[in-house]
Amino acid sequence: MTTDKKNDKESYAIAVPRDDPDMHQAYREARDTVGTFIARLRNPTPTQDYFAVKIRLRGDSGDEYIWLRDVSYDELAFTGEMSSAPGVPPYKLGDRYRVDKNDIYDWMIVDNGSLVGGYTIRVARRKMSVEDRIQFDERIWFNID
Repeated sequence: MTTDKKNDKESYAIAVPRDDPDMHQAYREARDTVGTFIARLRNPTPTQDYFAVKIRLRGDSGDEYIWLRDVSYDELAFTGEMSSAPGVPPYKLGDRYRVDKNDIYDWMIVDNGSLVGGYTIRVARRKMSVEDRIQFDERIWFNID
């Protein structure tokens, strides 16, 4: 049986402390470069096969950051499908969600098998132990340069 890693939350779910300064820098970098993401989303190349934005869902028991895949953009906001099952009710895997472009926390493109953007993924991966990084790299479907 094969697994579609794009639908496997454990493939790229990474926990990083909320107050991590490197993660806050990653959020800023993603927001500062969102125009690049929008331009590529509007005119994808044949090698770009995955576009996603990271959002924050607020819940009674805490916030959760989740990726929206299959995103579109309408000059004000992104709309996409939740790529994993969030632990924040009432949301569930596959729900459509709309978020203002200024409220995203990251963006990513997979281009020819390699990650473009994904600033929070890169920070979290750098903070992993060598063993955890190897396991993480085995589960994801893209390369991180």
